[in-house]
Amino acid sequence: MPLLIFFSSFLLYLSTLAPSITVGDSGEFCASSVILGLPHSPGYPLYCLLGKVFTLLIPFGSFAFRLNLMSAFFGSVCLVILYIVLLELGKNYRPALAGGLIPEDNKKEKIIALFSVLYLGVSSAFWHSAIQSEVFTLNALFVAMLFYSFIKEKYYLCAYIFGLGLGNHHTLIFLGPLFIIALKQSRSFNIKTLALFTLFFFIGFSVYLYLPVRSAKNPALDWGHPETLHNLWRVISRADYGSLSLSVGEKLPRNLVTVFQQLLRFFKVLSGEFTYAGVFLGIFGWVIAVKNRYGYSKTLLFLSLLTGPGFILLSNMQFDSQSEGILERFYLIVNIFWMFPIMWSLDYIMMEVYYLLNRGKGNDLTQSLVISRKWVYSFASLIFICLIYFAANSYSSSNWRDYYLAYDYGRNIQRTLPKNAVFFMDGGDDTFYSMAYLSFANRQRQDLELHDRGGLVFKSIYGTDFRSLTKQDKELRRNKVEQEFYLNRNIYYSTFNRDVLPGVKLVADGMLYRPLVSPPKYKVVTAEPVGKDSWPMYSLRGIYGRKYYDYRSNALAPVYPYFEAFRSKDKLMLWKYIYNRWAYVLWVKDNIRYEIINYAFQTFERNLLEESENMYKAVLSLFPDEVSAFVNLGVIAEKKRDFAGSKEWYRKALDMNPKNMDALYNLAVLYWKEENWSEVVKNLKRMLEVKPDDQRARYYLPLAIAKMNKNEMQQRNR
Repeated sequence: MPLLIFFSSFLLYLSTLAPSITVGDSGEFCASSVILGLPHSPGYPLYCLLGKVFTLLIPFGSFAFRLNLMSAFFGSVCLVILYIVLLELGKNYRPALAGGLIPEDNKKEKIIALFSVLYLGVSSAFWHSAIQSEVFTLNALFVAMLFYSFIKEKYYLCAYIFGLGLGNHHTLIFLGPLFIIALKQSRSFNIKTLALFTLFFFIGFSVYLYLPVRSAKNPALDWGHPETLHNLWRVISRADYGSLSLSVGEKLPRNLVTVFQQLLRFFKVLSGEFTYAGVFLGIFGWVIAVKNRYGYSKTLLFLSLLTGPGFILLSNMQFDSQSEGILERFYLIVNIFWMFPIMWSLDYIMMEVYYLLNRGKGNDLTQSLVISRKWVYSFASLIFICLIYFAANSYSSSNWRDYYLAYDYGRNIQRTLPKNAVFFMDGGDDTFYSMAYLSFANRQRQDLELHDRGGLVFKSIYGTDFRSLTKQDKELRRNKVEQEFYLNRNIYYSTFNRDVLPGVKLVADGMLYRPLVSPPKYKVVTAEPVGKDSWPMYSLRGIYGRKYYDYRSNALAPVYPYFEAFRSKDKLMLWKYIYNRWAYVLWVKDNIRYEIINYAFQTFERNLLEESENMYKAVLSLFPDEVSAFVNLGVIAEKKRDFAGSKEWYRKALDMNPKNMDALYNLAVLYWKEENWSEVVKNLKRMLEVKPDDQRARYYLPLAIAKMNKNEMQQRNR
């Protein structure tokens, strides 16, 4: 049965395995494994060392493919160990159910354990982790080994595995209570036992010595330069991320409303992992296990709550699509613990249904474990049909065998860059890590000079004190250093900010930006973009036709049509296409909004009123709350002498925002032209309520009041 589990799961993962690097951290982990570098905090020393071994042991395929195979291998081994754990747990609760009777010839325990681990193996978080070079299936393997050593009462081994596993991923710390329980359950708990536990833990944890030893050799990837104790602690504690944070950025306030929303998020994602039926089976299984005091059930329930709701509440991330994309992989551990109650639930249901069907036939509850093979195989067939249906539904989202999105992205960037160019990356893990893999692992385009503007991933050119500077001082330092490069080198940027280098106008070249005017060193001044057109050289497989199911892929794919719109005659069509397909991606919504509004204003400045009007109406079709579009449509209508239409647009703007100064002032101007002084006065007074020091309103209001009074006096005299 273990061989069946290993080969069936491994072949499944192999059939859907990504052929190269994927989005996220994959490229960095691959590069760090090949060159024995130091990836982002906490350095992942164990993964890098094992990754190096796998790149040497597997003699075929790209480096990324070999490391993807490593993830699949660890995932399958994890399922085998969990299967053994499930059988061991069965010995702790079935005697209580059977009144001391353990049947010698009963296959149902193995079948239910088999179903449970395969159910876990095809859950989306586990499957996705097993087909790409990430640390999470190795982390899951340590969870399985840790619990196996615990239930077998190999407590010193438990301590060693715990320390070594933390050298792969820090989320293993949530299993720390096992370490404490192991200490309490030790038959001879004393100072010597505690000392031995600590010793074995630190023997495993000593894998972190890899970081300062390797950093001393200055590898191409050397995050945090942990050669000193201070830097080593900063890397291990993830100080650059805030230690307990999953990512940098604003966190939500901690209150009862947020707690409820986070718990709701947890069960929603869990239902996506196991379906609502699986969630029900799990809850039912916990109730049965705790009520009947199954062995280790309370410990497992506690760990499940700690690694699930506890982890979600601790991370307290924003409720947006990007946060959901980050969180998916962190459900893998809680998925493991959810597997146990599913097994208990199925075991209980199988026995109770069989007992009910055979009631009155001479069988009693204590004999219900000894059931006919026909019944076992019938029940097994039913649950395996459910398993196959579940796996088939997950297959499309987990089939990455033709996934080249991240690899092609890096190669397309390299094709854009001319020889000996300096490439500045203004954020974006996919840019950093795809370039790291291609440059350091594959050793492609060694002529390029790579720099990340955060000064963390690649060798920093901003000074040794850069990371300690304030945000404002960092920006000043970047501008000074990059200006020097601009004067002497051919520079390119990966960014969404065209003003990233003050004083230098940048234009799009493919998916990158370069200066419009050549550096003064070359004494070339031109008003037209120079250089090649990069788009014909790009590989665009999987951009327009393929559907991606994960957030990170969907955040990368629209980069292509976004930049292609700059050279397209029908920009609006492409922008609408991007927004309609990828609106839930955070950068898409903000950037498309900016581009359409900016282009509409440019056409307005060129007095292309019809085109500008169409653009602003397109803005409102996508962003109905964009007040500036209502105001500018009012201005366009005014220029076209459609004063009634102009007023209507301004009123709509004020319905959206009653304090909009432009709409109030423009309405006042229109009423001034009509000599409707009461309306002029009303709008100017509203302007002063919003902004008491507004010079326009303060100047014109007395004049409007005087004209209104004069008009009223003339009407009375008549």
